[in-house]
Amino acid sequence: MYDRIVVPTDGSEVAEAAADAAVALARRFDAE
Repeated sequence: MYDRIVVPTDGSEVAEAAADAAVALARRFDAE
């Protein structure tokens, strides 16, 4: 479904949580 997931970050705790969620999503769909 997804090939790549891009997550912008600003170094905040919320951005770190979003990055963690994006990594989990990427793993689930075998994306980069």
